[in-house]
Amino acid sequence: MADRFHLMKYINRVSHYAGEEETAVKGQFYKNIYKNRPEEIKELLERIERRYEGSRNAAGECRSYLSGNWEYIQRAFHDRHVEGCSAEGHVSSVYSERMSSRPMGWSETGSDRMCRLRCYI
Repeated sequence: MADRFHLMKYINRVSHYAGEEETAVKGQFYKNIYKNRPEEIKELLERIERRYEGSRNAAGECRSYLSGNWEYIQRAFHDRHVEGCSAEGHVSSVYSERMSSRPMGWSETGSDRMCRLRCYI
């Protein structure tokens, strides 16, 4: 399931290629999402791919994410009762980042707190 954190991640990643126009590009994404205009977003992503070198992969991932989660995204933007929380994903990400491929050290207190948080969630 989609969440606002992931939506922002994909939009930020692809907008970053716009350099000085990054803020304006993000605004175009959010405006078109809010107004439920997926065709405008498709055109925006195509423009970004044509205009900014190296953006093809990020634009493709963003396109895929948006099209696969469009219904949820629309509910999240328009239904005040939809609340999202990606805490489990964040905790899992931090935890795996510190413990897997490039492990980092943990203090005894930090390790205990992370484990308690994981159990709580």
